[in-house]
Amino acid sequence: MDLIDALRDETLDAPAARALLARAPAGVPREAWIPLLRDETVRAVARRLIVRRLLEEVRPGATLAEIGALVAADAWLAPAHVRHVSVVIGKLPVQFLAEDRVIAIDVCPAVPGDGDRHRLLVYLRIAGQPELDEIIEGLRGGAGGAGEVRELGFLEADATRPGDAPAPQPAPRTPTLGALVLCRRALCDGPTGMHTLVDVLVEMRVRLPGPAMFDIYLQLRGVTGSATLVIDVLGPPAADEGEGERERELLTTGTLTLGAPPDAPGPPPPALGVAIPNVTVGFERPGEHRLRVRCGDEVLGEQSFEVTDPGAG
Repeated sequence: MDLIDALRDETLDAPAARALLARAPAGVPREAWIPLLRDETVRAVARRLIVRRLLEEVRPGATLAEIGALVAADAWLAPAHVRHVSVVIGKLPVQFLAEDRVIAIDVCPAVPGDGDRHRLLVYLRIAGQPELDEIIEGLRGGAGGAGEVRELGFLEADATRPGDAPAPQPAPRTPTLGALVLCRRALCDGPTGMHTLVDVLVEMRVRLPGPAMFDIYLQLRGVTGSATLVIDVLGPPAADEGEGERERELLTTGTLTLGAPPDAPGPPPPALGVAIPNVTVGFERPGEHRLRVRCGDEVLGEQSFEVTDPGAG
């Protein structure tokens, strides 16, 4: 099939792969896509878009085993690419309900340095509270495959459609982070915009495993236009792993979008205080955790805090 051969092109990028798939007949059998998903020489961007095409046909009630078989998950899904979503900062493409488990799958993530800017996150809302290991095993065709997927959604980045003319964008100006604080409450005075921080946290006492709720306060400088910050909560590395940054577990992530129109009257304030209230994170293990703020590929700052279990010891 000419389409299959074209999708094997080593120079393929996201717009080109999307254009090829848009021209593919609706009735292309699943069996035609499986060899591409199992072939590691096929560019990751093409495999991601094939996964999305196949998953868009999934209906609520499908099992983990059915979804995993549909996209040959056993060939490309690794535990490091799956995380439990235990906090909501901003919007999710699926509902966040206490009785269900929500996971995010980073489909065939890019290799640093290869120029691949496309990313696909698949969110699954799974009935009940199965363990993450059980979910991954179920998707890969093992035990746990009977888990029911109640909802499925997607988040894509850098997915420009062919023919779209990019709107002119001002040169990005990365803000700087003056302060990053965890506290029980961050109270804002409306007339002045000043914040009062109640009970600054350097240690959280949590019945493990379990959730804890807190506020995040950020003081930003140099906000001259729009910017999107990424806020990560990182857990300690597993006991049998090293202490390197790559081994830290990503417990949750969210985004904070700042807006400052270029034609706003007067100069921007020298500092902007922002409070994110009622952040809830499910902590699994005690030890040093980190809160990290990023803007694009740049880390603006980090704050460490300890999680302890008052019932341990």
